[in-house]
Amino acid sequence: MKESALYEKRILAVDDEEDILEVLEEDILDACPTCQFDKATTYEAAVKLLESQTYDLVILDIMGVRGFDLLALAAQRNFKVVMLTAHALNLEALKRSFELKARAYLPKEKMGEVVPFLEEVLKFDYMPMWKRLVRRNDLFPETWSIDSETWPWQLAIYTLGQFEIIKDREPIKFTGKVQRRPLLLLKALIALGGKEVREEQLLDLLWPDSDGDAAHSAFTTTLSRLRQLLGLEKAIRVHGKTATLERRHCWVDAWAFERIYEMAEDLWKGSRLRSGSSEIIEFTEKAINFYKGHFLPMDDDHPWMAPYRDRLRTKFHRLIMRLGDYLEEAGQWEKAVEYYERALDADDLAEELYQHLMTCYYKLGQWTEAIKVYHRCKKALSSSLGIDPSPKTQAIYKTLTGSVQVQTNKKP
Repeated sequence: MKESALYEKRILAVDDEEDILEVLEEDILDACPTCQFDKATTYEAAVKLLESQTYDLVILDIMGVRGFDLLALAAQRNFKVVMLTAHALNLEALKRSFELKARAYLPKEKMGEVVPFLEEVLKFDYMPMWKRLVRRNDLFPETWSIDSETWPWQLAIYTLGQFEIIKDREPIKFTGKVQRRPLLLLKALIALGGKEVREEQLLDLLWPDSDGDAAHSAFTTTLSRLRQLLGLEKAIRVHGKTATLERRHCWVDAWAFERIYEMAEDLWKGSRLRSGSSEIIEFTEKAINFYKGHFLPMDDDHPWMAPYRDRLRTKFHRLIMRLGDYLEEAGQWEKAVEYYERALDADDLAEELYQHLMTCYYKLGQWTEAIKVYHRCKKALSSSLGIDPSPKTQAIYKTLTGSVQVQTNKKP
């Protein structure tokens, strides 16, 4: 008989219901008598055990014993933790369990399966175990948390400054022109919002020169090829004459950026940052960090992508200016410089950023850097757009050079 993965393991179970602990103890010791089984019915008793003992596995009730606080403590000691709940799979509790580094989540209604479940937890590492749990129960965090990228999505699609598809944490490799059309269909779904996109709209964008029947046939074939390429049939749902890129299975960086942008904007509106500023800054910085560059920058030959690209660019620019204005008002010139420089890495034609950056360097007494910024701006606008800096930018430059001259003349 194969030896159980629980062999000689030390286990702690915490629940305010003693009968639950008795069932767990009986089932686990029946399956593996060599286990050492400790139990606690209160938060205080559990804390003492977690701080003084070492465990291979910890089973925590969510309700009644401050389960998430105990999870944080157990995770600090690198114990493998399973969260136990009296409710069915609650997605918010599940998401919090994942984010606090629990290894798994088990409803009490499935306690009859506890032994093979715990054996599985000991067998698999943190992320592989959650992948199995997500796939098995078709789980999805209904509300997007600020750390939604960390959820074990079946597909993660990166479109900001790049194009990459990650499946089960591994990039999908594309070879040959034969995949170009299916990938273009995917990009169109993303650019059009991904939800109930009309087939007619997709046909007009991707097969403008084909008649109705031929275009529909091409769409059907391309959709099948895309599903095959992604290796996930349910990633794209077709209903009637619409197509949806399922957010239950696909994470898209552009959509995450927009979601966090909306949260940040809601906090900025009407706020004077006298209270709650840390939350506003946190959401703003998170959104800015998502924006690695413009939407699908290598696809400039498809003009229908431009509206969505411009919309994302405008939102990014607005966040940078909100945060930059706040930092300037607070006299945090160096921090403001950091964000303006990062923004220019993503968008070197945003003239307003150069204007603020020149001012910040001037406030820091770095006049030479301020003047260099002007020449960077002039070169970027000239080479890309064939234009000179605006009168406002030139006026700032003249003010800077005039101030530098005055300061130079004052020197003995």
